[in-house]
Amino acid sequence: MHLLLGFLLGYYTRNKPLLAATLTIIALLCFVVVPAIALSGLALSVRRERLSRPPQTRVPPLVGLDYQTAETTLHNSKLNIRVLAYRYDLPVEPGKILFQTPKLVNL
Repeated sequence: MHLLLGFLLGYYTRNKPLLAATLTIIALLCFVVVPAIALSGLALSVRRERLSRPPQTRVPPLVGLDYQTAETTLHNSKLNIRVLAYRYDLPVEPGKILFQTPKLVNL
């Protein structure tokens, strides 16, 4: 960029303003206008992709609830429950929810 500005200044100071103006216009097109058009197209593409995604669903917290309460809570939220594993080695009452997927993230 410094080299290009040096050329433009040199041509302008040597009384060749038409050449300097032409090179300035070409430089503006190459370094400003074309990248701006490309970035605008990229922004439109990203916006279209984001709008095409399905809406996100909030999953209520279930850890610590018993299975029946968790099932009712999810049914009220129009979600389904699926047991992935049973554990019998913990000192917790049977039917208690220990983990949930997707995990809750504090926002």
